[in-house]
Amino acid sequence: MTRKVVDLGIAAWSRGVKGFHGLHLEGPHLFAGRKGAHDPNLIRPLNREDMALYLRAARELPSLIMTVAPETVPPEQMRELVDAGIHVSLGHSGCTALRLSIDHVQLRTSEHHDVHYDAEHRSMTARTSEHAGIG
Repeated sequence: MTRKVVDLGIAAWSRGVKGFHGLHLEGPHLFAGRKGAHDPNLIRPLNREDMALYLRAARELPSLIMTVAPETVPPEQMRELVDAGIHVSLGHSGCTALRLSIDHVQLRTSEHHDVHYDAEHRSMTARTSEHAGIG
């Protein structure tokens, strides 16, 4: 299903569909314990095939936002997504702010990227360093 959405998004952008400016993919890389309305049968870790799809989408779309859970996407994969220009938001997660800050501290090691934690929504976002991050 995700591949079809990405392919349709790329087709819309290449055809100049008015009002289309990119995609926000929420799932399937979420924590089943905080899945919300998502089908638990579709939740899974991010694999190499998924990564190739997202990296292609990042090259071909003007904007790609992804919401993932750190339980299914480890820091090194998040780094790869962020380095490709994908705006990564962490959500649908059971992690605490402390656990996220410990596990994902390497996202802060680049001078170009940072991680933002939203305590109210229990989510984090990897952004370019021009945005505020965890202090």
